[in-house]
Amino acid sequence: MKISRTAKAVGYLDEDLIAEAEGTKKNKGLRTWIGWGSLAAGLVLLVTAGAVFVPKLFAKTDAGRYKEYHVAVSESNIIWPWEQLTTGEKYTGAEIDGRTYYSKMRTVTEALTGEKIGTYTISGYDQIGDKEYEIEADAYRIRDVSSNEYVAVQLDGDLYVFRREGYIPPMTLGELFAMADLPKVIKLRQFSENGDGPDTKHFELKDDRYIWDILTECADAAFVEDQDWFAGGSDYICFSVTSEALGVYKNAMYVTADGYLWTNAFDYQYFFEIGRDAASKIIEYSKKNSSGTEYEPYLNAVAGTVTEINETYIMVDDTAICRDPKKGLSYKILLNDKRLTRYVNSGMLKAGDLVQVLYRGGLDEAAMIIDTATQIDRAYLSNGNVSVKE
Repeated sequence: MKISRTAKAVGYLDEDLIAEAEGTKKNKGLRTWIGWGSLAAGLVLLVTAGAVFVPKLFAKTDAGRYKEYHVAVSESNIIWPWEQLTTGEKYTGAEIDGRTYYSKMRTVTEALTGEKIGTYTISGYDQIGDKEYEIEADAYRIRDVSSNEYVAVQLDGDLYVFRREGYIPPMTLGELFAMADLPKVIKLRQFSENGDGPDTKHFELKDDRYIWDILTECADAAFVEDQDWFAGGSDYICFSVTSEALGVYKNAMYVTADGYLWTNAFDYQYFFEIGRDAASKIIEYSKKNSSGTEYEPYLNAVAGTVTEINETYIMVDDTAICRDPKKGLSYKILLNDKRLTRYVNSGMLKAGDLVQVLYRGGLDEAAMIIDTATQIDRAYLSNGNVSVKE
């Protein structure tokens, strides 16, 4: 099976779909809006052809419990009024020392930041009002990362990772290491072999130091300009790459048996010819120094019917999508995130609706409470082609 160069290491979801699912995609030039009469004044639904987020339900306890359906969301992305956005959603652009940066929409802890670089103008764009906004904010270095490429901007008490705009690929792997001290900012742990979906075997690497030592020795490995590259023409392993310092979550790094390394850990695709010898050492070491582990989705999800709505939580019961109704579970979704409260308060959601809830972190299985939900979407059942009526 060929794996697209834009595939995620875990979850195999396109970057734009990920951004839309998380409500982070910004596109000033896009004006294809459709008003939805039942929504609050000023709220619009952005419809993007082909950009519907359609995950399966991947919770570890759900194996074999659900029907053979997908749960597809009814809305691809909602453009919220400016006053309902979080500060991090509002201000996503920066001009710092003559360079343009954009927000990764991810925060970084103060422990990973260094000295203050200065105070700069941070810009935002109101898509509904078609208006630009500007504020002044402090920018800081991120430890072990070049400030020419990444900085941390303080917005409303949180530090957000900002990435330099523009595709300027490093000409060698050594230049990539100069952008960030990779062994310090990326820990290689989970990987898969010749595939990265839920039906592929996944492994947990015990220690990644040897791999970084090998790659450090490949400093002269040349950058390869190949926008159409696919994994699949050769055996390969695929690492899941998460880095708080770089503002990436479960991106990918491929090492192929025919001697190549590909990664999108820096947002843009970077592709290097490291040679068969280095690649084979990395692959062999990884296989010998790992153990089998469970597949992890990009985001955890639960779906079901809304049974209760109040100011602090909603209750979601998944009986309707279970093979055996007696095995249905009820989840309490805490409305701890403004992205949830604005959706509920908009009046879009009502008891009886089928919804999908995305969340990070774990689930309190004893109390069936989810306190890390990031998004709620109205949904429908689908067999992959058409809606399924129960």
